[in-house]
Amino acid sequence: MKNIFPLLFILFSNHATAQEMGKNIVHWGVSMGIETQTLGIEAFNSGNPDETWVAADRNQPGISIGITAQKSIWKGLAIQSGLSLSFTQNQVGFPDQISKSYPFNDVELPVYFSVTNQKEVRLPLRAKVLFGPRFSWNFAPGHDAALHLYRERVGLDLGLGVEINLGKWQLHPEAIYSHGLNNLHDFVGTDIDFLVGRVVRDKLSFRVVLVRVSKE
Repeated sequence: MKNIFPLLFILFSNHATAQEMGKNIVHWGVSMGIETQTLGIEAFNSGNPDETWVAADRNQPGISIGITAQKSIWKGLAIQSGLSLSFTQNQVGFPDQISKSYPFNDVELPVYFSVTNQKEVRLPLRAKVLFGPRFSWNFAPGHDAALHLYRERVGLDLGLGVEINLGKWQLHPEAIYSHGLNNLHDFVGTDIDFLVGRVVRDKLSFRVVLVRVSKE
């Protein structure tokens, strides 16, 4: 009997360790989607609007592709991150009816907390909520000399989606709104700089994430 207790303890410890290792598995996947970006420009129209008006035109659709990783922290709570490429552009109107294109080719690093509904674990489809920061760097060619914008962007994202179980795979359709936090206006002393205040980028994305969840 004295030899049984150590044996049971070893077996229980191995079983508990295996469970903890299961939680530490990182699931990898790919993402693809479409998105649109709003370029918010704070204009100071103190004189003739035709001479001081600076604003962004209507939104134009773009695309995004990337890889994603997901790690479970607790039941229904996970960290979802990855690396993606995003391609969007905006038209900016300047005085004298001049309009110029501003491309945004971003390398993006989102870091999300993912909360999935656990009330009914047997359902093949479950709702999920995403929230967290997104860090971006625009590597597009330099913008017009009249209005300089910083390349780095920090956003706070909130998203809704569903988790669809497909055996060894999971499909995640997601809609994510990204609110730009930092001012992008790089004041270098041009005539346009005195007509413009803050410039921010807000994005709305619709993407599909395919994640492999096999433990093999």
